[in-house]
Amino acid sequence: MRLLSDTSPEAERVQIELIRKKSPQERFELMARLTDEIIGIGKQAISRQYPHLSPQEVNYRFVSRNYGAEMARQFKIADEERAHERTKHHSAGT
Repeated sequence: MRLLSDTSPEAERVQIELIRKKSPQERFELMARLTDEIIGIGKQAISRQYPHLSPQEVNYRFVSRNYGAEMARQFKIADEERAHERTKHHSAGT
């Protein structure tokens, strides 16, 4: 079964073989980099579509699109709690 429709069968075979030769650590690092890239591309698309949004709002919209409105709501609450804690600690230090 072919995995990549835009890649020749021979190139796909070579890519898969190279991935198989990597250690579990290397495969994990590759997966993590690719995941970061995909998330970045998704956030860039939201920023282009809604240029008025703050970076935080872009993050909330990304979470909502990919994980659902409830997860985005929980993410926003947690983010606001962290901001409140940072403000509280910063105020105590002054």
